[in-house]
Amino acid sequence: MNETPSIAALGAAVATVPPGRILVAVSGGPDSVALLRALVVVGRDLAVAHVNHGLRGEESDGDEAFVRALAAELGVPAMLRRVDTRAEAAREASLEAVARRLRYRALADMRAVWRGDLVATGHTEDDQAETVLLNLLRGSGLSGLTGMDAGRTRLIRPFLSVSRATVLQALEEWEQPYRVDSSNADRRFTRNRLRAEVMPALQQLNPRAITTLARSARILRGDADFIDAEADRAITSLGATVERGSASISRAGWAALHPALAAAVGRRLIRMILGDVFDIDGRHTAAMVEAVRRGEPMSIQLPRNLNLEVGNLLATMRVGPAPRVTSPAPVTLQVPGSVDTETGTLAAVRLGDITGADVGRLLTVAGPFHAFCDAEAAGEHLFIRSRRPGDRIKPSGSNGTRKVQDVMVDARVPRADRDRIPIVANDSHIVWIPGLMLDRRAAATPDTAHILHLVWKPNRQI
Repeated sequence: MNETPSIAALGAAVATVPPGRILVAVSGGPDSVALLRALVVVGRDLAVAHVNHGLRGEESDGDEAFVRALAAELGVPAMLRRVDTRAEAAREASLEAVARRLRYRALADMRAVWRGDLVATGHTEDDQAETVLLNLLRGSGLSGLTGMDAGRTRLIRPFLSVSRATVLQALEEWEQPYRVDSSNADRRFTRNRLRAEVMPALQQLNPRAITTLARSARILRGDADFIDAEADRAITSLGATVERGSASISRAGWAALHPALAAAVGRRLIRMILGDVFDIDGRHTAAMVEAVRRGEPMSIQLPRNLNLEVGNLLATMRVGPAPRVTSPAPVTLQVPGSVDTETGTLAAVRLGDITGADVGRLLTVAGPFHAFCDAEAAGEHLFIRSRRPGDRIKPSGSNGTRKVQDVMVDARVPRADRDRIPIVANDSHIVWIPGLMLDRRAAATPDTAHILHLVWKPNRQI
């Protein structure tokens, strides 16, 4: 191709695309058409993907026909998908958000069918700057100010460092036609108003405003990556359990985190459940953190039919309402070992040589679902059951005994949930109530010769 500066810039951008089969998302607009042309020129293994949202009637159908013809002209196979955006949006407030989610879902499906490695979109530096401002206005916090990721998963955006002006210039030099989406002129949409009104005003103050905003997003991406990595470590250390459509984590452990890290944990849990964090902004993460820090049983509604249910011991995020849970049936655990119950898993591990100081350090970092016991005092057989009338426990660190009923009342465990709290006992007495209290008769001390580490991993909301 004729290496004008604009065309050369596009070529340099796509030269960084990793090897593999690339599904190019082509709407028919200038950015995606230019991306397809540039990838064809450098000889990549391509297919075209087009999603027709059906929002603009004949114009949408015209876009689809244009993309089909362009793919045929360039000798690239095309995959076309139609989605009923209006029907889906009838249950939600944001047509834009629904369209975006359906589009990316369709692209992921088409990539899987084609057995592609990557999905490439034509987002430019201008799109990145607009996204940063849009997220700033939404109050999405650090994660939103990083803008769109250039590509570290199966979704890549090679043009994020290329201006829209460069793209349009290259298309003109190629004499390549493209489609114009009439809805981009509709200023009822926030992004369109940003593009038409706010960005020109910013460029009057700073002619390089777009580049500056995009560069800021790249800088903040490093900070966000660090916090996300710390959030993943926190999720692991707090013994979170992730199942299909739900995730549970220690409420107290989550609440004890720094607010910035706690917010990041909430976002990571949502990503684990839904696969993305579309429509989740700073208001939602702040509400999650506030709910777990209050420590009172409650439920809050999040976007996309997601609910956070905060119990005394666990915080559980799930799609849809909570399932009904019955009291766990009694289960026996042979020490060492592990056993599954209806509400979680209990594991017992004998630790090697360990000093009294080591025990102290373990106690300071252990979460509410860990207990360190004297192995001989705890015994070789443990039982996991529900509470029984008259149950009493001798609290570690204090004298006397307490009724298990009183322990649960003081911990503000709702009456309906008390029979679901696991009681770990041996042949003679209660050893541990996970998340609430350890019995001093079984507790490890500096004089303990052999330590038994008990870990409770709940899988239900308690």
